[in-house]
Amino acid sequence: MAKEKEMPKDNIDIQPLTNTRTWRDFINNDSFMFFPEKQDWRKRFICTILEWASKEDSLEITDFAIEMKMRRSTIYDWANKYPEIKEALDQARLMIASRRKKGALVRKFDKDVVFKDLHKYDPEWLEINKYHSDMKTEEAKQSHTFIINDAKPRIVSREEMSGAIDKLLTVEEKE
Repeated sequence: MAKEKEMPKDNIDIQPLTNTRTWRDFINNDSFMFFPEKQDWRKRFICTILEWASKEDSLEITDFAIEMKMRRSTIYDWANKYPEIKEALDQARLMIASRRKKGALVRKFDKDVVFKDLHKYDPEWLEINKYHSDMKTEEAKQSHTFIINDAKPRIVSREEMSGAIDKLLTVEEKE
């Protein structure tokens, strides 16, 4: 009888974190007992932020911090300290960037607002911004010729206009 493969224990039952904090905990940051030094806790945090980022109304990382009643700077500090949290934060940002770009494309969101800071969510967008900026710079360097017609317009009387229309109509009838 073939032996069944066992699932690695790491993939089983990773539950998102609960949000039991209050705003009093936010004010007293010392009372915020997170355990990012524990690998299991980091996995739960990663699961939490990715599940949050996959929701349709998730548009800003700051909203996640507010929902979890934590400082946004704490998330960034953890991302700097723990590579797996940085990777999850980057993935969450890409999910948000995709949602924001699609929203701008279907005119659900204002494109100018979305594109102004999209480089913070999608690193490739910075290259796109640079490309468009370089194109504008090149265009600005090119010389332009403007022709200004300062001649006064000729005023046409009603009789002249009627005569011109009659001529056009007779030309069309002949064809």
